[in-house]
Amino acid sequence: VKKILIALLIVVGFNILLTAQVQKVAVLQFNKNDKKSEYVSKMLMSKDFKGIFKEYEEFDMIPQKEIDKIVKDSGYTDLSVLGKERIAELGKQTGADILLWGSVSAVSESDFKVQSYVMSMRSIDIVPVNFEVKKASKSRRASIEKNLITKMQEFSSGEVQKIFDIGLQYLTNKSYPDAETSFLRVLEMEPENSEAFYYLGFIN
Repeated sequence: VKKILIALLIVVGFNILLTAQVQKVAVLQFNKNDKKSEYVSKMLMSKDFKGIFKEYEEFDMIPQKEIDKIVKDSGYTDLSVLGKERIAELGKQTGADILLWGSVSAVSESDFKVQSYVMSMRSIDIVPVNFEVKKASKSRRASIEKNLITKMQEFSSGEVQKIFDIGLQYLTNKSYPDAETSFLRVLEMEPENSEAFYYLGFIN
């Protein structure tokens, strides 16, 4: 029995490591709230996110042309007025793991406020991220990385713990198939999580 269990864990672990993927990100829309914000809004959508996400191995940005078409075909012009359910429906069409959208408002000639939202398509949770950027490209991108990307990383990490805790609850209630599903999801997001491997072994 021990040998079978060890072999099973090796196979499960190997398959998870092979199939584990970086999280796909879809940037849905960043509208301008005033005329002064047009340039920053345009740069966010056309250059900033594309350049920034290339630097992060854990994130893979879906080509913007594909996302723009999906948003355009949806008929929605202002995503800020949509509820969580409709955003999630739109997100399913993108095939993304994480959705980003928001708006830009001018604070002064060179300072702008970015009101953004991050949604996980795994948990359908949304977290708002508000921060300020400069008009200058280098400073603007640095602010995006410091505020938005850092928050996305924290959000993703928190999700792992959330799903792990759900798995423990199922385990306590002896709902083993549901617990197994939860721990497998943890390993999809964090393949090196030894505790998830332990509980999968216990369940099997």
